[in-house]
Amino acid sequence: MKAFKVIFFVFFLSLFVSSCVNDEPLAKVKYEISGLDNLVAEIKYTGALGGTETVTDISKFAGGKDFKTIGVNFLPFESKLKISVNNFSPNSKNYTLTIYVDGVAKTSTIINAAASSLTTGELNYTVD
Repeated sequence: MKAFKVIFFVFFLSLFVSSCVNDEPLAKVKYEISGLDNLVAEIKYTGALGGTETVTDISKFAGGKDFKTIGVNFLPFESKLKISVNNFSPNSKNYTLTIYVDGVAKTSTIINAAASSLTTGELNYTVD
């Protein structure tokens, strides 16, 4: 019976230690939208679990900031950032989409939303 208690204790101790070791993400992915304003009707990005997250109220995208950072716990990770812009103004507007991995810009593109148009733009990057 004593041997069973020791084995039981070692088993749970190993579970506790292994759960503490994996708290840090393998990578931090930052999605940035320079020029973010109320003309952006929708933002879609890959969430930490790999599914698509959709935001239609830009104040809910990272608390209204122009970037959102997530922790990634599996690799490879297919990061994706997409915006839809409803530019009802008489002027064109540029947005710069950038994906960072661990603080380093990995890919970027400029989306030009023409005046009085609906425009979408997308950016993808595989985190290895």
